[in-house]
Amino acid sequence: MKKLLTIIIVIALTAPFFTACKKGENDPGLSIKSRTSRLTGEWELTEMERTSTSTYSGTSSTSITTFNGSNMTSTSGSYTSTSIYSETIEIMKDGTYKSNTNQTYTESGNIYTNSSEGTWAWVSGNKEDEYKNKERICFTTTSSTSTSSYGGSSSTSIFSADGDNNDLYVMKIDELSSKTLVFTREYNDNDDGDTYTVSETSTYEKK
Repeated sequence: MKKLLTIIIVIALTAPFFTACKKGENDPGLSIKSRTSRLTGEWELTEMERTSTSTYSGTSSTSITTFNGSNMTSTSGSYTSTSIYSETIEIMKDGTYKSNTNQTYTESGNIYTNSSEGTWAWVSGNKEDEYKNKERICFTTTSSTSTSSYGGSSSTSIFSADGDNNDLYVMKIDELSSKTLVFTREYNDNDDGDTYTVSETSTYEKK
């Protein structure tokens, strides 16, 4: 009886800790690892779906992009583009990250590669926008190298930035476990009646 009572007390005392770790809608209910510990490591993109719609001067167009782990397909109206694609991101505990993408277009044989690095940080909660603390992450790119090869020629673009003049983007985490990371993005830009909306879900698996 005493042993059972002890177990109940331990569960009652530790339950708030486990609940506090759950930020994303599909986060695991119980985890002994901190949110940062689960996030750090090397991740590989395994699935992605993005829908973007733009309206300009009353005319709308929609583009849908999907990725199944090896092939990426983009469709806009009657036009479809396919490519072999891979993407990895390594998130370090010291607040830095590195990412690599490789894309070979099926129809043209054109090749695009990108290697980037920078810093990352958790974004604080915001009650007005209904975001929890550490539900979002901000990536700040400090340098990147992109190479495009097409028609027997190639070009390289190198980007670097210091101080506040950096590229940054914020992603919402829908799920973060020891093996799975799911980012989501939804936004709507409106410029004097012209609109651009995006809905995106990207799933990564830890390597």
